[in-house]
Amino acid sequence: MHITMKLIILFCLVLLVSVSEQIPQYVNCTGEKPAIKNEASSCIQVTCNKPGDYIILICPLIRCQPDKIEVRIPGDLSKEYPGCCDELICI
Repeated sequence: MHITMKLIILFCLVLLVSVSEQIPQYVNCTGEKPAIKNEASSCIQVTCNKPGDYIILICPLIRCQPDKIEVRIPGDLSKEYPGCCDELICI
């Protein structure tokens, strides 16, 4: 089987397995958590420093070199950040 066909099949299988809600990861957040827009669908990490002061990390936006083919593998949306982030394979 050709490598491209294998990658397409792998991509489809991973896509089927990863259909679920993303869960934000909270670090050092006690009591009431900060209000995050679209929280239920966000693959993010929220680090609370003090009330009203927090840092939000999102999945990186990465690209392959122009001469490479990009194959994105969807992250596991049932996992917390960074497990819910997509992976990129450059061929």
